[in-house]
Amino acid sequence: MDLIDISMVISTEMSTYKGITARKPIIEVTSTIEHGSNESRLSFLSHTGTHVDAPWHYGSKTKNEKALTVDQIPLEELYLDGVVLDLTALKGTGVAITREHLEEALLRIDYKLKKGDAVLLRTDHDLMPLTSPMRYNYPGLTADSATFLAESGALVGGTDAMGFDRPFHVMIADYQQRGDKSRIWDAHYAMRN
Repeated sequence: MDLIDISMVISTEMSTYKGITARKPIIEVTSTIEHGSNESRLSFLSHTGTHVDAPWHYGSKTKNEKALTVDQIPLEELYLDGVVLDLTALKGTGVAITREHLEEALLRIDYKLKKGDAVLLRTDHDLMPLTSPMRYNYPGLTADSATFLAESGALVGGTDAMGFDRPFHVMIADYQQRGDKSRIWDAHYAMRN
């Protein structure tokens, strides 16, 4: 199996969730060769750039067990066979990625998910300028579509969009219309079970 590094380059100019400047990395030179060696301090939030949402991110319990923090996830669980699902037709819509969208994307590449796969959602939102409002209107998963991936064998999921769930403004509008708070961050919370 080939290892493909999908990490973003860490820099002070990298994109952050919702474009919040305070989330950008801080890279500070702490000493220079004149002082004996070149050293830097790097500081950033765990949700900056390429990152893992550990089960603890969703809550303190997963399946009635103590949820793992990111440092407790075995590295082997992140080195997996992967499949990229092309969802670029949904780019800029802010719509819910449904089970049907996922099934169609799998059918187009003639792939059946197997236990332990990593599923990467391609939306092309990472290619949009940081200042474009469209970048923040990405398609996202719901509890039903996230559960479909997990029940089909996916162990890890990823996206090139700013979030895995639907955009926050879409979730809030859904909540205001239905009055059902379970529709906020529902793809994230589905993974508690």
